[in-house]
Amino acid sequence: MGNTLFMYHDELTKSAAVVASAVLSMSACKAVHTAADTRKYGRLICVAGPAAVYEVYRDIVQAFASADKEIGFFFVNMEPDRKDIFLQAAGESCTPAFSADLDGRTLMDDAVNAAENILAKDGRPENRNEARLLEVLGEFLRSHDTGILATGHDNIIRSTPIEYVWYKGRFYFFSEGGRKFAHLWRNRRASYSVCEPYGGGVQTLAGLQANGTVRVYEPDDAVYEEVRKVKGISDNTLRTMPVTLHLIELTPAELIFMWGPFLKEDLPVKQIYDGDMEKIKGKA
Repeated sequence: MGNTLFMYHDELTKSAAVVASAVLSMSACKAVHTAADTRKYGRLICVAGPAAVYEVYRDIVQAFASADKEIGFFFVNMEPDRKDIFLQAAGESCTPAFSADLDGRTLMDDAVNAAENILAKDGRPENRNEARLLEVLGEFLRSHDTGILATGHDNIIRSTPIEYVWYKGRFYFFSEGGRKFAHLWRNRRASYSVCEPYGGGVQTLAGLQANGTVRVYEPDDAVYEEVRKVKGISDNTLRTMPVTLHLIELTPAELIFMWGPFLKEDLPVKQIYDGDMEKIKGKA
C-alpha cells in the first residue's frame, strides 16, 4: 500500500488524524490547505468534522484519484445527512475504499479502532521470498543471545532483559524467578524483542519482535532437561545451585522482523512470518 497521508481541517480532526496515523504507521498528517506530494503516498484519508464541506478536500481527493490511489474518510461528529452529502460529492471524483464514524467524546478509542480496522483490511504483506526470510531470521537469531521479555496483566507491564535459546521454533529463557512470573501465571501472552543498535539510516535497521504464548517448566520436566543440555547447563550446576532455575518457553504466533539490508535485495524492510517456526534454524 505504501505511505498514508491524513488530511485534517481543524484541531478536532487533527487530533483524530494524529492518533490514527500513529497506529497505522508509515503515515503523515497535514492540514488540508497545505501542499502534499501525492507521489510519496499510496493512500489518502480525509478526516472531516461536523461543519466540513467536501469542497475543502476536493483538490487533494482529485489528485489522489487521478493517480489511482486508495481514498478513505473519517467523519468526526458529523450528522448522517451531512455525511451522505459529503460522500455523494466525493463520489464524483472517487469511489471511497472505506469510511469510519468517530465520536468526539470517545475520539481516541474510535480513532484507534478505525486505524486497526484498516490494518485488518490491508492484511499482512506477502513474503515474496520466504526462503530468504527464513535464512536471514535464522542467522539473526543465531548471532544474538539476549533481548527484552515483555510481560504484564491488568494495567501492570514489566520488561526484563534476559538471555534466550532459540530451539525447535521456540524461545527458551532460564530464570531464578522474579516479578515477571507474577504476570506469566496470570497472563500467558508475552512478547520478546531482539535488536541491534541503530546505526543511522533505514539500511541499518535490525530487530525482531515475537508475540506468542508462554509456558513454565521445572527441572523434572522432559522439555527442561532437553533445553538445559542445549544451553550447556551441567548436572553439577543444577545440583549445586541453592535455588531453582525455572524455564520459560515462548511459542511465537508471529515474528515481526525489520532488516534494513533487505533494501539491497529489493525486499521489504519489514516482514512478518507466522508459518512453521521450526523452519528457522537455531544453534542446536
